[in-house]
Amino acid sequence: MASTTTNGIGHDRSRSTPSLWTRLGNGLLTIADNNEYLGQARRLQAMSDAELAKRGVSRDKIVDHVFRYGYFT
Repeated sequence: MASTTTNGIGHDRSRSTPSLWTRLGNGLLTIADNNEYLGQARRLQAMSDAELAKRGVSRDKIVDHVFRYGYFT
């Protein structure tokens, strides 16, 4: 019967901290998720066509409506 002894000196890469690129990517995703324009677009997309009509927005114009004062002007 064989036995193995570990002394804790080795480095387990599966438990190491995320790489710089992983952390950077996660940070950018967090920024995007917290963006007010994206949040508003998601809320409007979740509405029914009748609810959108009450607001004067058609489903195909949600992005135009949300970003009318933002990034694209």
